[in-house]
Amino acid sequence: MTHDQTEAMTLADRIVVLNAGRIEQVGTPLELYGNPQNMFVAGSIGSPKMNFLKVHARGTEAGAEIRTSRHLGTIPFHVRGEADLTLGIRPEDLMLTTDGSGPLSFRLDIEEHLGEFRLLYLTAEDGSPVIAKTTLQDRFAEGDVLRFTFDPATAHLFDAQERRLANFNNKVAA
Repeated sequence: MTHDQTEAMTLADRIVVLNAGRIEQVGTPLELYGNPQNMFVAGSIGSPKMNFLKVHARGTEAGAEIRTSRHLGTIPFHVRGEADLTLGIRPEDLMLTTDGSGPLSFRLDIEEHLGEFRLLYLTAEDGSPVIAKTTLQDRFAEGDVLRFTFDPATAHLFDAQERRLANFNNKVAA
């Protein structure tokens, strides 16, 4: 038993994620990381933790059309009708655009240079904290508004009860 996430992720064959004594999910480290059952697991596994953004979604045959104050795109998730949901994106899945064309915009608070990559600590339009991991070596100043995109296949979508919705590959933890 350990409370050290790095130790658990590197040494364990299976991990039990507990929340106030209740089992949230059991799985291999990669299952928990790639297919979290809910926002608690998604926010507990991975360093830095997953980013959560409030979105409005509308279900279509092509997937869930998601938007904040601007249209973010269509992601391959099953959504019926319209709903306010939470979009989960891991820091390494946020891709900084160099031409300013990405659908997501965040204000830069601070950069942390860690050798081969940098962590960008950002703030979303609604005040939510966001962390992006990038290898780009461009220079930025505190307060700059940076634009990002993401691969919809790496995104996670959570309902109002913080449960992960099924994507088109039926990947949702049991």
